[in-house]
Order: sequence, then C-alpha cells, then structure tokens
Amino acid sequence: MKFRSRRFLSTSHEENFWPSFVDVMTTVAIVFFFMMLIFTYSVYGKYRNVQVTYDKLDDIAKQRAELYERLENDLKPKLGDDIIFDKENGRLEIKTEVLFQVDKYELTGEGVKIAKEVSEAFYTLFSNPVYRDKIKYVEVKGHTDNTFLADYNRFLSTNRAASFVNAMVPNGSKYEEYAAYFKSSGMSKFEPKVGSVDGQSMVEQDQNRRIEINIELNDKDIEEAIKTLLGEG
Repeated sequence: MKFRSRRFLSTSHEENFWPSFVDVMTTVAIVFFFMMLIFTYSVYGKYRNVQVTYDKLDDIAKQRAELYERLENDLKPKLGDDIIFDKENGRLEIKTEVLFQVDKYELTGEGVKIAKEVSEAFYTLFSNPVYRDKIKYVEVKGHTDNTFLADYNRFLSTNRAASFVNAMVPNGSKYEEYAAYFKSSGMSKFEPKVGSVDGQSMVEQDQNRRIEINIELNDKDIEEAIKTLLGEG
C-alpha cells in the first residue's frame, strides 16, 4: 500500500484539547468569569449590554452541543459499539483493533468502511456553513499501549492516524473539498486513557489502543460576545 503523507503526517506532540462544550465545570467557569467582569464594570460604571452578552453565550453553548450531537446521531446507528462518544471530553474514539491488524498501519477493509462513514458525517457537517464556521480544525490522533519502545509506538501511532485521515479525504473525492480542516498526529504511548505510561494491565492496554477524533472549535463567537460586553461590538 502506497502511504501518502504529503498533507497529513505529523509527529507533533503538542497537546490540543477540544473545548468541552458539554462539560458542566467549563460552563460554570465561563459564567463565573463573566460574573466577575460584570461586577467589575458595574463598580466603575462601565457595565453595559449584559443581557445581549448572556444571550449570545447561551446560543454559543447550544450550537456547540448541537454540533456534537449531530455527529453522534449520524454515526451511532451506523457504527454502533465500534465508536465511542466521550461527551465529557468532547471527542470520538475508535479502537484500533477494529481498524488495523496487529502492528500494522494499513487500514483493513472494515477500517476503510468506518473511515468513509466518519468522513461522510463530517462532510455533512462542513456542508452547513453555520457549523463549518465554528470548526477550526479536526485532529485525528493515534494512540498505542505501553508495549514496545516509544520510538516504535510513535511511528505506529503517527502512521495509523495519517492512514485514517487519508482514507477520510482521499485525492479526487468530494471530501477533499474540506481536506484543509483535517490533520493527524501520533501520541505513541504517552497519553494513556487509563493506567500510566509505565504501568498498564491488559485491560487498560486494550482501552489505550485507539484512534481519537478531536474537534478544535473556533472561538470567534466567544470573542464577539466579549466585545459586546465591553461595548466594542
């Protein structure tokens, strides 16, 4: 299999976290932050547009939740237990055993089918300008367990992630229209879902071997809400 890395291969280990619009604690933190701003501006007589700002933030939260729910409603009936929706952290997960043979990074036939299903769901999402404008990029991250050395796991996880992205947006397909939104990276064994890097049971190793799909959301709408609060909008 000819491996295409021109566009999507990345070995960066910089952590990119998808802002969790379904995380209650994050919502509480945002509300507290704006309450403090409101208090400060009230004291100095500079507070205005509070209700408008609150309404905008409420709409932003609803739209982000809806974006994630649309993916789940689209993919869950098709993929069933092959895909996990981590609502707490706002990401999609697929066990590598469903996609690859042991120690291989070429997708199996079933893996190609799954990648196409995921691609179609994202294509539908990106085709809607309302949702497209809220997405900064989609990162596919490969993860291994703690078996073998770090450099081998880095090679394997990176190539697996790139293979999955390349299957999602193949050259010449309609999906390539939104190829610029996708990137891939390999985490090797250094971001275990359970256990630690050096200590994992067989059950934990099974959970750690996975492909993660993370959406990095655009914060332009939040910035505009802040400008409204400060009277700049």
